[in-house]
Amino acid sequence: DKIAAANVSGYQSSSHSTHRWAAFSARVDRDAGHGMLSTVAAVSVLMDQYFWRAMTICTVDVFRGFMVSGSAYTFPKLLAQVEDSRFAPATLDLISQMTAIAGIVVGVMLARSRVPHRAVLGAAAVVAAVSLMSLVVLNRSSAALVLWCCIAVRFTYNPMQAALSTIAVETFPTAFRATAMGGCHLIAKLGVVAAPAILEVAWAVSPTRALV
Repeated sequence: DKIAAANVSGYQSSSHSTHRWAAFSARVDRDAGHGMLSTVAAVSVLMDQYFWRAMTICTVDVFRGFMVSGSAYTFPKLLAQVEDSRFAPATLDLISQMTAIAGIVVGVMLARSRVPHRAVLGAAAVVAAVSLMSLVVLNRSSAALVLWCCIAVRFTYNPMQAALSTIAVETFPTAFRATAMGGCHLIAKLGVVAAPAILEVAWAVSPTRALV
């Protein structure tokens, strides 16, 4: 009896959710001819029922964009300060940038695998954070250390992006997924735009402060 009651309850909950999104889809279809009205309807439902999830994804994506843009600005300056390298700083920077291609391949493979996307996102964030903190606390005059840290950070770019995009796709219903993801990506660009200006000021004060 308990199992039957649980099945009935689960069916009713699922049925209610299905009818709710069907009603919303019908509303969007009805307003589609009015252009802006359909977008306003999607944003209204998004803010009402998915506000905190959307804000969490936006926050993570802002910091990811800040890291990507900031490291692209900071790493060439950092590699120019190494003292024991037989290669030019531009060559070291190019080597570290090439690892992003491997990151794309790994990111696509992980996105298609059964590995939980939140685990991929968390692991990539930990690797990037540890690598950046290593540049703060360890000897930055060593070319090998700086290069490997730059490689580790840039390798995480695309696995983080792939995992975060997949999480966003799974979070929002199809009816307003495009609106939700477009808004999240738009807000995330704030981190990309702000990073060079903030790091320029911080680097002028102290390279260590810029890395922190």
